[in-house]
Amino acid sequence: MERDTSALRLPARLTLAIAAALGLAVVVNLLVVSPGDTPGRDAGLLASAFAAGGVAAVLRAAHARWRLEDVVLVAGLVPYALGWVYWAAVLQPLADPPYPSAADLLWVVLYPCAVVVLVLQAAAGVRLRSTFLLDVAIGSLGATSAVAGIFAPALAGSGQEQSVLSVNGLYLAGDATLLLLTFSVLAIHRFSVPVHLWLRAAAVVVFVITDAMFLPAVAASGVIAPEGLLNVGWLTAFGLMVASVGWQVPVSPPASRPRWSVLIVPLAGTVVALAVLVRNAGQSPLAHWVAAAAVLLAIARMGVAFLQVDALAVHRELSVTDELTGLANRRGFYRAAQRHLDDGGAATLVLLDLDHFKEVNDTLGHGAGDALLALVAQRITAVARRHADARKGDVVARLGGDEFAVLFSGVSPAEGREVTRRLTTALAATYDVEGIRVRVSAAAGMVHSPADGRDLDELLRRADVAMYASKSAGNGPAEYHPELDSRSREHLVQVEQVRAALGEGRLVLHYQPRVELRTGAVTGVEVLARLTGPGGILLLPDDFLDLLAHDGQMVELTALVLDRALAQARLWRDNGRALTVAVNVPSMAFIDGDLVGDVQRALTRHGLDGGALVLEMNRVVVPVDHRAARATLTALRELDVQVSIDHYGTGYSSLAYLRDLPLAEIKLDPSFVAAMVDQPRAAQIVDASVALAHRLGMRVVAAGVETQAAAAAARDRGCDQ
Repeated sequence: MERDTSALRLPARLTLAIAAALGLAVVVNLLVVSPGDTPGRDAGLLASAFAAGGVAAVLRAAHARWRLEDVVLVAGLVPYALGWVYWAAVLQPLADPPYPSAADLLWVVLYPCAVVVLVLQAAAGVRLRSTFLLDVAIGSLGATSAVAGIFAPALAGSGQEQSVLSVNGLYLAGDATLLLLTFSVLAIHRFSVPVHLWLRAAAVVVFVITDAMFLPAVAASGVIAPEGLLNVGWLTAFGLMVASVGWQVPVSPPASRPRWSVLIVPLAGTVVALAVLVRNAGQSPLAHWVAAAAVLLAIARMGVAFLQVDALAVHRELSVTDELTGLANRRGFYRAAQRHLDDGGAATLVLLDLDHFKEVNDTLGHGAGDALLALVAQRITAVARRHADARKGDVVARLGGDEFAVLFSGVSPAEGREVTRRLTTALAATYDVEGIRVRVSAAAGMVHSPADGRDLDELLRRADVAMYASKSAGNGPAEYHPELDSRSREHLVQVEQVRAALGEGRLVLHYQPRVELRTGAVTGVEVLARLTGPGGILLLPDDFLDLLAHDGQMVELTALVLDRALAQARLWRDNGRALTVAVNVPSMAFIDGDLVGDVQRALTRHGLDGGALVLEMNRVVVPVDHRAARATLTALRELDVQVSIDHYGTGYSSLAYLRDLPLAEIKLDPSFVAAMVDQPRAAQIVDASVALAHRLGMRVVAAGVETQAAAAAARDRGCDQ
């Protein structure tokens, strides 16, 4: 069984802290209060303390499973400790030790490692900016120029070699860089950081103070004895760094990053560099060039900042723009429209939804659908511009899919109705999409502000209710009024009732006979679908077809009708009546899905051949993908299933269907059948259609024959059924 050690972590850390404090107290007592008579003892004690700290750092990193920042920090702490060991064992016994020495090379390793650790901490929980390292370089050069241009000249008359002052000045410059970085890290995280980051911050502060005291001290005496507060300062800072290793507490990302935190390091470095350039003119070439480099980097940083601001403006514009149409997107519409509504001006909000866009998208492809949306956007924009004239308050947006919104500002309700009427009229004109003439219309719902409110969400909801009323009525734009809310709720109830009726199989099929006009014999039937609604009320197609289409359940309805109709045909055949059944199928089924497979499986299930079935293609409202439809019809013909085109004479491109599709019959629209009794022009159109169909080998069915006169006229015109 694994032992839970989580309860031991706090006592272990407390024990380590107490032991470190006691150890430091002993060292302070030996080095400062009662130093020994021989420097060797004090140097050895100091080296032993650093070596023990280095070992402790390695052990703590191993215990924490070698986290990246621990590994990097230990890579600086161990050489730092070895530098003190080298100093005590090799340099301290010498009467005139070299300076700088190999110990300095070991000590200086800590600085780049500490910088890397601080960069990792700056990135913890936040996205590190691409300019962060440039900011670090500006701060480092600024600190170096300060040491070279201010501190070093002040100590130049001490008699010490320049190399001695330069090396120790480099330490102080590194300390200043670490101090700036540390403060920046704390500020980025709003000073809400774990304890180990505060330990590192304290270590950096102690390093800065100790090295600042050491530079004038070494300039004055040239040598520092093992005993004294300076060595205790370095040991304290080293101990704080060691204590910060191995903490397994993640740095939580700040709720929001303070903007001023990104300016601390580059701003401080630039100010210091400018001060050095002004104060140190002509005195120290090194300080001058380092400060100049810092200022040049700061100028480059400003250039990068300008580019970032420009890119941010572009991204901000893109974030509120619809990529396909160039109109405002939903976010952009909300921002602009709400701003106008807050100003208190009158406005009309129009919500548009394209009719039959899905058919275009499915038949001609997504590329054609995108092209159509772009053309629609151009027309909406053109109408809005003509209406707006010199005003800039109108907002046009694509909210998503085939849904658009327009806010006409500064208009009365009457003006809003008129411009909405012009808008829907413009959208109803044909479009040239990839060389094909396409016609789509748009359902439009409008609301007026302030009459219908000023809250944009509520206005959009009400416009949506009106838009669906427009779509249901099919007679132009609809204006919101409170009664539509109850109708909208009724619509949802109706959708649910129809969905439930279909799901529960409450489908009723009626059969209308097909009669051979020459003989009067009934040779087949046309299937008429009905649904049993609440209370046993029989729902006619007009009551449920649109609801099911909007709910995406036409496929289920078609499959159920097909199965039931073929089951009835099987029953009739078993009773000696070989009647064909004609089932109405949505036109999109001939290019989408697996209509051929569905038909074949249904025929097999009921033991029928394809001659028992006629599929009637619904009236088509947009050009169909003839290639896909032809492939489907050819496969159906191989099954001996016949296909008829319903409502012939209405819709679009009927002649193209006769040319391209292997049809078995055409079914004249009832409007022509009723009119040919007493309208010569209608009779002539029927004559021409019958002659054309017969020459193409097709039957002609006259739909909607309800009187003897209509039957006689159909027979006289040459109709077959």
